[in-house]
Amino acid sequence: MPKSDLSSGQNPLLRGLKIPVQRRQRFRSANMAGGGSVRMVSDTRVDVEPYIKVYVPMLDLIAKMSDPGRKVLSAVMRKLEPHSDVVVLTLREFVEITGVNSASTMSKGVDNLEELGVICRTGRRGRYYINPCLFFNGSRLKMLEHG
Repeated sequence: MPKSDLSSGQNPLLRGLKIPVQRRQRFRSANMAGGGSVRMVSDTRVDVEPYIKVYVPMLDLIAKMSDPGRKVLSAVMRKLEPHSDVVVLTLREFVEITGVNSASTMSKGVDNLEELGVICRTGRRGRYYINPCLFFNGSRLKMLEHG
């Protein structure tokens, strides 16, 4: 990690930052007062790097999590699909994501996350509900509208 050069007043972690972007066009139509319509196009650049929103209440819980809990959380976040409150995580996937080859660690981690209200079992093996009040991939509003 680069050392901070306080004299420059610049964040050294921004040096060499490359953000993958994609152009997106949005088309909208508007009706004119005298009849007819007009079509408008907006062209924007968007960051296409995958991300997950982590809400402030989650920060306190991360500090309270056990090490197995943090490992399972990492795997759950990587597996979470956009606009979904369900994640499927098998032991094989847990091992691939975390490098930890232990069913016991995964089980302890799942138990810890359940105790903290971060996830809960759905009743199907390897399938969990996530708590969208704590983290989410996409728009929670869209999930509720289409849920």
